[in-house]
Amino acid sequence: MPPVLFSQQDTVNFGEGTQSTAKPEAFINAVNSNDNSHLVTIPPGQHILSDMLISSPIISGEDGAPPGFAAGGGFEFGMDPTLDPYLAQALRISFEEERAHQEAAARAAGGGGAKV
Repeated sequence: MPPVLFSQQDTVNFGEGTQSTAKPEAFINAVNSNDNSHLVTIPPGQHILSDMLISSPIISGEDGAPPGFAAGGGFEFGMDPTLDPYLAQALRISFEEERAHQEAAARAAGGGGAKV
């Protein structure tokens, strides 16, 4: 008996509406194994494709978090800084500014210094 091969197939059907989903649905049903394949149908209209996909299991994954953000992964701010170094730097700067703001507010209130 040959080994069973599992594959994952994510398909985006956009601009066609619901009338043309039969073939993509049949394809996903044929290759789906343990719910690891997904079909996302984006209806025609004024949509930004990336906005529609970001909340789908194709981008967000099964846990609802985009890759690099899932469960923190042990990274600062819960994201892998190599995926978006500019975002990581912006988060770091924002965090430092907020910490300085809280410490200044604590000093002004006579608390000495707040620990974050």
